[in-house]
Amino acid sequence: MEKSLRKQIKEDMRNDKPVIGLVSIENKFTNKKYIEGSINARALINRIRYSLNSGQFGNKKLQEDWNEIGEQCFLFEIISEIVYDASVSVNYRKEVLKLEKTTLKKCHSDFYNEVAK
Repeated sequence: MEKSLRKQIKEDMRNDKPVIGLVSIENKFTNKKYIEGSINARALINRIRYSLNSGQFGNKKLQEDWNEIGEQCFLFEIISEIVYDASVSVNYRKEVLKLEKTTLKKCHSDFYNEVAK
């Protein structure tokens, strides 16, 4: 690999900031949703997908549906983002939790989340 290309890849990785926000997993058949927030939404999607595929996800109902109908029937997406601002001191974990609670209260969908009941 050329030195300049290697250098560019390293620079891109340094500048790639995680997406802070909410992840939605929607069952395409029942329209039931699971919403969770994270300071690294892309990593959260990977973690959840891995947990579901290995049968170890914490939400039993979502795990049962995943096992029954399969991964192809679920849609993963980042539904809300919080913009990172290095110039101010913000507790992004708290902001994500507030956003998660607000979103679950506002939406009129059927949720896998226990909080939404």
